[in-house]
Parts: sequence; structure tokens; C-alpha cells
Amino acid sequence: MNKKAIFKISQTTFLLLIAVVSIIGTIFVLTNEGITGAVTGTTNITVYGTTTITLSTSVVDLGNLTLGGTNATVNASATADGFVIRNDGNVRVNISVSATNLFSSSSNPTPNYTFFVSYNSTEGICFTSSGTTQGQTNMPSATTVIINRLNSTDSCDTAEVDINITIPLGESTGAKASTVTFLAIDAS
Repeated sequence: MNKKAIFKISQTTFLLLIAVVSIIGTIFVLTNEGITGAVTGTTNITVYGTTTITLSTSVVDLGNLTLGGTNATVNASATADGFVIRNDGNVRVNISVSATNLFSSSSNPTPNYTFFVSYNSTEGICFTSSGTTQGQTNMPSATTVIINRLNSTDSCDTAEVDINITIPLGESTGAKASTVTFLAIDAS
């Protein structure tokens, strides 16, 4: 007679075998296929340009003169520096100027009240020469571009606007003042 061996296992042992097979199967799947569900994304940003200028020299005082007298911010007897404009923004800018009349006997533009753009000796030329007013020019009453593409890099971001005046022979006595307005426009 053939006797067949009958194995009897308890329910606890059976559940333990199922758990071991399940764990081994999970490990096999994870090591052969890897963990899935990883995703990637993209970060976008837009940096806006800013146009900010500062006058580090904002008052030009050319002293006391008599009729027909002349003074400028660039000669040996100058009592003041010209206007020093600094680009504090993060883009190149075009600078425009306009001014109110300095003299009661002579309206802008007049050869008695002139300017020209020069560079700051410590930084060098920080603007595009082409399109920049570098010769003696009558101060305008209407907004006029005078500096082309002033740089925004901190090591080279300034320009000087020098002033030259000649008191008209028919000018009245007393203190004289002109409001000079500089305007920056993004040149990029």
C-alpha cells in the first residue's frame, strides 16, 4: 500500500509563509523595476529692468560774476563741479535734459548758458560716444537727449554734465537760478 505523506501546517505557519513570499516578491519588484512616481518641474522668472538715476552732484554754484563775466565747471577757476549723473538701475539708459531760463534777458536755448557731457575721471567713459552731446551746446528748454546708453554696471555708471555761463551785458543784478531736469529712459 502506498502511503502518501500528508503535511499538515498550522494556519499561523501558512500566514507566515504567505507574508515571507509577499515581502520577497515586493523586494524583487522594487530592485528590478525601481521606484516609480518621480516627476520634474520648471521654475521660471522674469527680471524687470529699472531706470533709476541719481545726481551725486545736484547743485552747480558758479559764484559771483559781473556783466560779461564767464565761468564754467571745467576750467582752472571753476568753483563747482558739473552735474554728476549715476545710473542706479539695471539697464542702460538714455538721459535727456531740459532747463528753465537762467537769465531774465536771455531765454533758453542761448549761448550764454551752455553744457556739454564729459566722463567721470575715476570711471572712464561709461556711455556710447555716438549720440552723446560732447561739444558745447546751448541748454535746451525742451527735453532733449544728451547721453546715449549710460551703462548700469556699478564700476562704470556715471557721466558729468558740465555747465558754462556768460552773463549777458543787459542782465539785471541779483541771484540767478535755473532748474535743470534730467530724465532717464530705458535704452535696451
